[in-house]
Amino acid sequence: MGVGAEKLILIASIVAEDENRDFILRALRALLSPTRNEAGCERYDLVVSDEDPNRFLMIETWASRGAWLAHMETEHIADFREKTRDRIASFELEHLKSIPAA
Repeated sequence: MGVGAEKLILIASIVAEDENRDFILRALRALLSPTRNEAGCERYDLVVSDEDPNRFLMIETWASRGAWLAHMETEHIADFREKTRDRIASFELEHLKSIPAA
């Protein structure tokens, strides 16, 4: 792969307060279909922690950093940010790299 064409793997951790859990879950679920249909999206899975039902993880794989950056500019992401701005207790984004087999 050329420079900038390396796959991008991300894990976004979104924690909701108890009173906002259902709202945040609905907002996250609404991202799944449009995001999975975006160019460069290889994986976009929503999971919930077994230890903390208010902690959601979005596991993402993008064909390139550019594809992810384009995703971050979509209308559905802007809508999500606007709707959830004051309802998310914490948000963390971790960038990961795949390790090939030996």
